[in-house]
Amino acid sequence: AWARTKPFLWAVMVPVLGKKSVIGTLALGGAHLRGRGRQWSAGPGPERRMSLLGRFVKLLVGLYLFGQGIWLGLQADLGVGPWDVLHGGLADKLGTPFGRTSIGVSVVVLLVALVARVRPGIGTVLNVVLIGTVIDLLLGTPLLDGVGGGPLTQRLLTTAAGIASVAFGSALYLGAHLGPGPRDGLMVAIHQ
Repeated sequence: AWARTKPFLWAVMVPVLGKKSVIGTLALGGAHLRGRGRQWSAGPGPERRMSLLGRFVKLLVGLYLFGQGIWLGLQADLGVGPWDVLHGGLADKLGTPFGRTSIGVSVVVLLVALVARVRPGIGTVLNVVLIGTVIDLLLGTPLLDGVGGGPLTQRLLTTAAGIASVAFGSALYLGAHLGPGPRDGLMVAIHQ
C-alpha cells in the first residue's frame, strides 16, 4: 500500500508543503520508530532546530487548524472522516457534545497506545484536549450555521477548506515533533 501511496504524496503534497515538511519527509519514506519505547518521528529536519517555544506555537496552531478543519467538514454536511463518524454516532447516542465525545475517544485510544508502548509527548496530551475543545467552541458559534442547507458549490468549498485545514494542521502539529496524536502513534505501533 505504501508503494502506491508514495507517488501520490510525492506528486501532490510535496509541491504544496515542501520537501522539508513532515508530509514531504513521509513521502520520501522517512517515517520510522526510534528511541526507548515507540515514538513516531518523521526524521530530522529544520523543525528539530527550531526553539522549543517556536515548536510549541507550531503545535498549537496545528491543533487549532485540525479542529477547525473537522468543524468545517461538519458544517458542510457532506460527510466526514471515519473517526468523526464514530465521534458523531457516539455523541448522538450518549447525548454529549461532538468535541467532548472526540476527547473521550482520544483518551481511550491514548490508553490503548500506552499499552502498545507508544511514548506520549506534550503534543499527544494537547492533541487529546485541544482538538475536541476547538470543535465544541466553533460549533457553539453561529458561524457557517446555514452552510449545510446551502448551495452545493458552497458546501463543496467548505469541505475543501476543511480538508486543507486538517492537512496543514497535521503538517504543523506533527512537524513540531512534540509527540504524535494518540491515533497517529497507535497506528504506527500497530504497523510495527
